[in-house]
Amino acid sequence: PTVKALRRASKSVHPQKPDINEQGWDLKPVLKLLDSIDNKKATLKELSQKAVVLLAIASFWRVRSDFARINMEDVRITQTGMTMIATAPKEGEFKKTTISRYDKNPNICPVATVEEYIKTTKNLRSPTAKKLFVLFRRPHSDCTDDTLGRWTKAVLKKLESQQLHTR
Repeated sequence: PTVKALRRASKSVHPQKPDINEQGWDLKPVLKLLDSIDNKKATLKELSQKAVVLLAIASFWRVRSDFARINMEDVRITQTGMTMIATAPKEGEFKKTTISRYDKNPNICPVATVEEYIKTTKNLRSPTAKKLFVLFRRPHSDCTDDTLGRWTKAVLKKLESQQLHTR
Protein backbone atom coordinates (compact mmCIF):
# COMPACT_ATOMS: atom_id res chain seq x y z
CA PRO A 1 0.00 0.00 0.00
CA THR A 2 2.83 2.44 0.79
CA VAL A 3 4.53 1.83 -2.57
CA LYS A 4 1.22 2.37 -4.41
CA ALA A 5 0.64 5.63 -2.54
CA LEU A 6 4.17 6.77 -3.39
CA ARG A 7 3.60 5.99 -7.11
CA ARG A 8 0.31 7.90 -7.15
CA ALA A 9 1.94 10.88 -5.45
CA SER A 10 4.83 10.78 -7.92
CA LYS A 11 2.43 10.77 -10.90
CA SER A 12 0.53 13.75 -9.55
CA VAL A 13 3.75 15.73 -9.01
CA HIS A 14 5.32 14.60 -12.31
CA PRO A 15 2.45 13.91 -14.73
CA GLN A 16 3.32 12.34 -18.09
CA LYS A 17 3.28 14.98 -20.80
CA PRO A 18 1.25 14.15 -23.94
CA ASP A 19 3.17 13.58 -27.18
CA ILE A 20 2.98 16.83 -29.18
CA ASN A 21 3.55 14.89 -32.42
CA GLU A 22 0.59 12.60 -31.87
CA GLN A 23 -2.00 13.19 -34.57
CA GLY A 24 -5.40 14.56 -33.53
CA TRP A 25 -8.73 13.09 -34.49
CA ASP A 26 -10.33 14.33 -37.71
CA LEU A 27 -14.08 14.93 -37.33
CA LYS A 28 -14.75 15.45 -41.05
CA PRO A 29 -15.32 11.74 -41.87
CA VAL A 30 -17.63 11.34 -38.86
CA LEU A 31 -19.66 14.42 -39.80
CA LYS A 32 -19.79 13.28 -43.43
CA LEU A 33 -21.17 9.91 -42.35
CA LEU A 34 -23.74 11.52 -40.03
CA ASP A 35 -24.71 14.01 -42.74
CA SER A 36 -25.55 11.06 -45.02
CA ILE A 37 -28.29 10.07 -42.55
CA ASP A 38 -31.32 12.31 -43.16
CA ASN A 39 -33.00 13.17 -39.85
CA LYS A 40 -36.50 12.94 -41.34
CA LYS A 41 -35.95 9.63 -43.18
CA ALA A 42 -33.68 7.84 -40.69
CA THR A 43 -34.76 4.71 -38.88
CA LEU A 44 -35.12 5.07 -35.12
CA LYS A 45 -31.86 3.14 -34.70
CA GLU A 46 -29.98 5.48 -37.06
CA LEU A 47 -31.50 8.60 -35.51
CA SER A 48 -30.71 7.40 -31.97
CA GLN A 49 -27.08 6.66 -32.78
CA LYS A 50 -26.67 9.88 -34.73
CA ALA A 51 -28.12 11.99 -31.89
CA VAL A 52 -25.77 10.44 -29.32
CA VAL A 53 -22.65 10.96 -31.44
CA LEU A 54 -23.52 14.55 -32.41
CA LEU A 55 -24.23 15.40 -28.76
CA ALA A 56 -20.93 13.83 -27.74
CA ILE A 57 -19.05 15.97 -30.27
CA ALA A 58 -20.88 19.17 -29.34
CA SER A 59 -20.91 18.79 -25.56
CA PHE A 60 -17.60 17.00 -24.81
CA TRP A 61 -19.56 14.97 -22.25
CA ARG A 62 -18.98 11.30 -21.46
CA VAL A 63 -21.42 9.24 -23.52
CA ARG A 64 -21.94 6.50 -20.99
CA SER A 65 -21.83 8.18 -17.61
CA ASP A 66 -23.29 11.58 -18.53
CA PHE A 67 -25.80 10.87 -21.29
CA ALA A 68 -27.44 8.08 -19.29
CA ARG A 69 -28.22 10.71 -16.64
CA ILE A 70 -30.11 13.20 -18.81
CA ASN A 71 -33.80 13.28 -17.95
CA MET A 72 -36.36 14.45 -20.51
CA GLU A 73 -37.51 17.14 -18.10
CA ASP A 74 -33.94 18.51 -18.08
CA VAL A 75 -33.79 19.19 -21.83
CA ARG A 76 -34.90 22.58 -23.16
CA ILE A 77 -34.92 23.30 -26.87
CA THR A 78 -35.42 26.84 -28.16
CA GLN A 79 -35.09 28.65 -31.49
CA THR A 80 -31.42 29.34 -30.77
CA GLY A 81 -30.29 26.10 -29.18
CA MET A 82 -30.62 23.53 -26.45
CA THR A 83 -29.78 23.32 -22.76
CA MET A 84 -29.47 20.01 -20.97
CA ILE A 85 -28.61 18.89 -17.47
CA ALA A 86 -27.15 15.57 -16.36
CA THR A 87 -27.95 14.68 -12.77
CA ALA A 88 -25.33 13.02 -10.58
CA PRO A 89 -22.42 12.87 -13.08
CA LYS A 90 -18.95 11.79 -11.96
CA GLU A 91 -17.92 15.40 -11.32
CA GLY A 92 -20.62 16.29 -8.78
CA GLU A 93 -24.30 16.97 -8.27
CA PHE A 94 -25.17 18.04 -11.81
CA LYS A 95 -23.68 19.09 -15.12
CA LYS A 96 -25.22 21.66 -17.48
CA THR A 97 -24.43 22.64 -21.06
CA THR A 98 -25.93 24.80 -23.75
CA ILE A 99 -25.49 23.95 -27.43
CA SER A 100 -26.27 26.43 -30.20
CA ARG A 101 -28.04 25.48 -33.41
CA TYR A 102 -25.87 24.90 -36.47
CA ASP A 103 -28.00 26.55 -39.16
CA LYS A 104 -25.43 26.08 -41.94
CA ASN A 105 -26.33 22.39 -42.08
CA PRO A 106 -29.34 21.34 -39.95
CA ASN A 107 -28.71 17.70 -40.83
CA ILE A 108 -25.57 17.65 -38.66
CA CYS A 109 -26.93 20.08 -36.08
CA PRO A 110 -27.07 18.32 -32.70
CA VAL A 111 -30.05 20.44 -31.64
CA ALA A 112 -32.10 19.69 -34.78
CA THR A 113 -31.20 15.99 -34.54
CA VAL A 114 -32.21 15.73 -30.87
CA GLU A 115 -35.36 17.71 -31.62
CA GLU A 116 -36.29 15.20 -34.35
CA TYR A 117 -35.37 12.32 -32.03
CA ILE A 118 -37.68 13.63 -29.31
CA LYS A 119 -40.53 14.06 -31.85
CA THR A 120 -39.97 10.56 -33.20
CA THR A 121 -39.89 8.89 -29.79
CA LYS A 122 -42.69 10.93 -28.18
CA ASN A 123 -45.45 8.38 -28.79
CA LEU A 124 -43.18 5.33 -28.56
CA ARG A 125 -41.80 5.89 -25.09
CA SER A 126 -42.64 3.46 -22.35
CA PRO A 127 -44.77 5.08 -19.60
CA THR A 128 -41.86 4.55 -17.20
CA ALA A 129 -39.24 6.14 -19.50
CA LYS A 130 -37.80 9.28 -17.93
CA LYS A 131 -34.46 9.65 -19.71
CA LEU A 132 -33.70 11.46 -22.97
CA PHE A 133 -32.51 8.30 -24.69
CA VAL A 134 -34.74 5.25 -24.95
CA LEU A 135 -34.22 1.85 -26.53
CA PHE A 136 -35.08 1.70 -30.23
CA ARG A 137 -36.72 -1.70 -29.65
CA ARG A 138 -39.89 -2.29 -27.68
CA PRO A 139 -40.69 -1.51 -24.89
CA HIS A 140 -38.71 1.73 -25.62
CA SER A 141 -37.62 2.07 -22.00
CA ASP A 142 -34.67 4.11 -20.71
CA CYS A 143 -31.27 3.32 -22.20
CA THR A 144 -28.49 2.07 -20.01
CA ASP A 145 -25.01 3.54 -20.16
CA ASP A 146 -23.80 0.34 -21.86
CA THR A 147 -26.36 0.76 -24.66
CA LEU A 148 -25.28 4.35 -25.28
CA GLY A 149 -21.67 3.17 -25.47
CA ARG A 150 -22.61 0.47 -28.00
CA TRP A 151 -24.45 3.02 -30.16
CA THR A 152 -21.36 5.21 -30.30
CA LYS A 153 -19.13 2.25 -31.16
CA ALA A 154 -21.56 1.17 -33.89
CA VAL A 155 -21.24 4.55 -35.63
CA LEU A 156 -17.45 4.45 -35.39
CA LYS A 157 -17.34 0.88 -36.72
CA LYS A 158 -19.55 1.91 -39.64
CA LEU A 159 -17.15 4.78 -40.34
CA GLU A 160 -14.16 2.45 -40.15
CA SER A 161 -15.84 0.01 -42.53
CA GLN A 162 -16.59 2.79 -45.04
CA GLN A 163 -13.01 4.01 -44.89
CA LEU A 164 -11.66 0.51 -45.54
CA HIS A 165 -13.90 0.13 -48.60
CA THR A 166 -12.89 3.49 -50.07
CA ARG A 167 -9.14 2.86 -49.94
